Amino acid sequence: MIILVGFQVFLITVAVEAFQTGDRRLGWATAIVSAALAAAAAALQQSFRS
Repeated sequence: MIILVGFQVFLITVAVEAFQTGDRRLGWATAIVSAALAAAAAALQQSFRS
């Protein structure tokens, strides 16, 4: 779980830097992957609680 969250933070950082440099395509791609990873981490946490 810690690795998933750490990778998500890395992806958010890449997305923000991409938007700041004007690379919107990379920014959106990494933002989408980060959101999917957040959803997967939330689902994984729910399955651990059940």
